[in-house]
Amino acid sequence: MTSFAALRLPSTARFWLVIAALATLAALSAGHAAKAQSSPTVLVSQNANLGTAILTDANGMTLYTFGNDQPGVSNCNGGCANVWPAFQPPAGDLTLPDGATGVLDVITRDDGTMQVTYNGMPLYNFSGDANPGDTNGQGIGGVWFAAMP
Repeated sequence: MTSFAALRLPSTARFWLVIAALATLAALSAGHAAKAQSSPTVLVSQNANLGTAILTDANGMTLYTFGNDQPGVSNCNGGCANVWPAFQPPAGDLTLPDGATGVLDVITRDDGTMQVTYNGMPLYNFSGDANPGDTNGQGIGGVWFAAMP
């Protein structure tokens, strides 16, 4: 078994080796702490048009659910997906804002792309929303609704 004594390093060299190891551990820990404090994947916003809280992406764009979906399964493909693009997961961990309940997850769509889900239901943006807070997709076809926390 190898020990510091077997390395025959002077005591000052061993001291600096320990300091370097501790500095490396501190730097790695700082990186993990920053990751834990990353921006939320979705936000909860009070929407004046709907008079209720809704989920938005990080840019404030409304996120929607599709009534024809099943938990963990997107049924909006082809032309539907052009109008209602899947909410793509960001790099890194999925996070909710403080105080929000529910579960974010990711599914693989039929076309092989990834999509974020909230409580199992796939999330979408609407191509007809131009500005943060727009809810132009609300109620379309009786099957599209702003996602609510």
